[in-house]
Order: sequence, then structure tokens, then C-alpha cells
Amino acid sequence: MSFETLDHLVYATTDLEKSASELAELLGCVLQPGGSHTGLGTANYLMSLGGSHYLEVIGPDAGQPKPERPRPFGIDELEKPGLVTFAVSAGDIDRQCR
Repeated sequence: MSFETLDHLVYATTDLEKSASELAELLGCVLQPGGSHTGLGTANYLMSLGGSHYLEVIGPDAGQPKPERPRPFGIDELEKPGLVTFAVSAGDIDRQCR
């Protein structure tokens, strides 16, 4: 299996606002609010890495109730924030998964 390109990196945290602020200061950039993930209990901030690549900072959404199931990326069990995974893009996903 091969993939065409890296799409984005995923940085998970238990405190979204704090981590977005700390990363912005550390990296000397601005992270933009990405949005809320209804039903998952999460929201994110995004930072461009150039081209179509970006860093996603994801954590609990204070505007949503705690979801019935665990939040994605092990957010509820994290001991500290950090990179948890990456996502790739593929032009022909069916062909890539054969």
C-alpha cells in the first residue's frame, strides 16, 4: 500500500485552549479555530504547515456535554498532550486500499 502525501498531524490534549495557546507561543504562529465535532465532544484548532498540510490540535469541547463513548485519540486518558497520529491523503482511495 502506498499513499500520495501527508495530509495532517494530530496533536491531542485534555485542555484545548491551553495547548493551542502554548503551541502558538512556542511556534510563534497563530492557530485558527477549526470547529466543533458534534457528538464526539471535541473541537480543534488548526495551523498551516505549508501547502495543504496542517497541524490539528484536538481536545475536549467545553461547549458540549461529555460524550457517551470515549473521545477519539485517547483524549480522555491522556497523561500529557502530544502528537498521537497523522493522516494521509490519496487520490484514489479504493485503489490504495487493495
